[in-house]
Amino acid sequence: MAYYGALIGGLLGLTYFIKRRKLDLVYWLDIAALVTPLAQAIGRIGNYFNHEVYGLPTTLPWGITIPKEKLPEQFSENTKFHPLFAYEAVLNLILFLILITIKKRTKIHKGIILKTYLFGYALIRFSLEFLRIDSWTILGINVAQTVSVVIVLSALFLLRPTKLWHNR
Repeated sequence: MAYYGALIGGLLGLTYFIKRRKLDLVYWLDIAALVTPLAQAIGRIGNYFNHEVYGLPTTLPWGITIPKEKLPEQFSENTKFHPLFAYEAVLNLILFLILITIKKRTKIHKGIILKTYLFGYALIRFSLEFLRIDSWTILGINVAQTVSVVIVLSALFLLRPTKLWHNR
């Protein structure tokens, strides 16, 4: 959930800065959105060293163990967990490559990169939340998944009326 707060704060701060300098807002938001998944992928590597962002127990060969001091009390020391940080890092790299491909191979309208990033990241986050054991819920509803659904639907709405791209 913390990332969505950072995303909103970052968008507001960047918007303020760009507007104050009288620059093209959508152009710069597209640039920021283009590189954000790469930065996120690199940042997720830190979760490995901090023993954060791991998922449900797994028997898969790439499952990771958690140090005793970080291990939730309901699990034994030999329990292996899904490395959600790694899944998200890989998926963010894929999203980055998709955005680069869209930018390089097509003539696009301004704002498409930002909208595609928001759609893609929200879809990634929604999917990975099913595997998390530390999800934030309110009245039994997963908050990150709820925010993700709102972002996915908003991005689809914003992408729909726009001619996404056409070949050069």
